[in-house]
Amino acid sequence: TASMTFEERAEMRAKGQELVKPDYDKCIAIATNASLKEMIPPAMLVIITPILVGSLFGVEATVGFLAGALASSVQLAISMSNTGGAWDNSKKYTEKGELNGWFAFNDGTGGLDIKAFNDAASRNYGDSALVVPGTGAASRSAAPASRSAPTPVNAPQNMYYPQGQYMPGFGYGVPAAMGAYPMTMPQQGFAGSYPGVMVAGGNFGNEKPIDDEHTKTPEFQKWLGEFKAAGKAPKYKDYLGYLAENDPARYVDIMQGDIPAETTDGRFVVYAGKKSAIHSATVVGDTVGDPLKDTSGPALNIVMKLMAIICVVFADFFMSINGGNGASFSGDILNRLF
Repeated sequence: TASMTFEERAEMRAKGQELVKPDYDKCIAIATNASLKEMIPPAMLVIITPILVGSLFGVEATVGFLAGALASSVQLAISMSNTGGAWDNSKKYTEKGELNGWFAFNDGTGGLDIKAFNDAASRNYGDSALVVPGTGAASRSAAPASRSAPTPVNAPQNMYYPQGQYMPGFGYGVPAAMGAYPMTMPQQGFAGSYPGVMVAGGNFGNEKPIDDEHTKTPEFQKWLGEFKAAGKAPKYKDYLGYLAENDPARYVDIMQGDIPAETTDGRFVVYAGKKSAIHSATVVGDTVGDPLKDTSGPALNIVMKLMAIICVVFADFFMSINGGNGASFSGDILNRLF
């Protein structure tokens, strides 16, 4: 709501003004009151509509109206619950790191054998498939299994954007969908790819060098030595934690998909774990999915019950209006015409 103006607090902080601890109870009261006010129109719609239909058009129209409301509510409730659950599970699946290994990194240097990449990803994915740089867990000397040398870009040939064509702001290559829909332009700023198909995005795969120079620093060697002393191997999440504290710029680049992660089978992929750009997309979906499965979907059960109960309670009233034909005599329309 307008009363919760976080932007104003940010501006005050920027000006050096002292901020006080917010009154959380008041914030909750503001949100609750606003939500209750917004619930008045739909609640009145559910209550008044059956009464108006029964009073004006009679009991037969009320039966048809109720049947349609029940059928549409059931369909919507099932759809909302399943959709919300799917979005919620996708976020949890991403946070577990199960999408790591499925998103190909586009470095603009060679073609992508989609089938080979997906076959490799189906056998080797998840957090355990990622290699911590500097540990020697994977060999860079061998060409990655996902690359097929002669092809200039990771984009299929099509009549609108031929292979090798450079699109300013988007780099080399375009997704297959853009060949089918030439008027569709990608939104800049998102870095990622669907399994097997590159997703265009602003500065995605911007050809930053893939190097391990940062792993030769004393700080990194000390961090790595702590794991060796404990007889453990660092996981990729441990590596990200190290970067967050010691090399924030590289950490951000990995999260945004500008620097790839390497898998144990030599593929270069976009990191798709928690706090990544891909995870951010699933959070957006979950923001919609939670109310769908937790509130909107179940609320339709109340809608169906309430409309049915109102029709039953006012049934005698409906019958008292022109013998159940309503104020417009619509129930007796055929007898009146013929």
